Amino acid sequence: EFADGREGGVVSVTVREDATIGDVKQALADHMGSEKVLREAKIVRKQGAGLVSFKDDERLGNRRKLLVLGVEFVAGAKGPSAEEPPKLTVEEALALQQDLLEAFNDEVFQQTLRDLHKRLERKDPVRFKAERQKHFLT
Repeated sequence: EFADGREGGVVSVTVREDATIGDVKQALADHMGSEKVLREAKIVRKQGAGLVSFKDDERLGNRRKLLVLGVEFVAGAKGPSAEEPPKLTVEEALALQQDLLEAFNDEVFQQTLRDLHKRLERKDPVRFKAERQKHFLT
């Protein structure tokens, strides 16, 4: 369990029993969906009146609660699911591809795409790309 130094900023991750602090940081980065954690997070402990960083190769040992600095936990975030694409079965992915293929092959869709090309591709390439993307997403 991590605290980010602010009230309420707590995240839990699971690691192997023989994990190092580096392994814990990797688990936190995976959970948060951000490699920034590996570069900027400092896992620290109290020492006297101050804080001292753990080294990445130091064993976690029996520690279960850690303080991390340099990373802000977003309240209510559920870890990677906030940024991770939804998981699909092979059948669901194939059905989605089939739906897209049918929609993109539709004559009205294709005619609108041809019209966009004629009107904007050379005159205003930036607007063309934006309009094309909008068309693909509708």
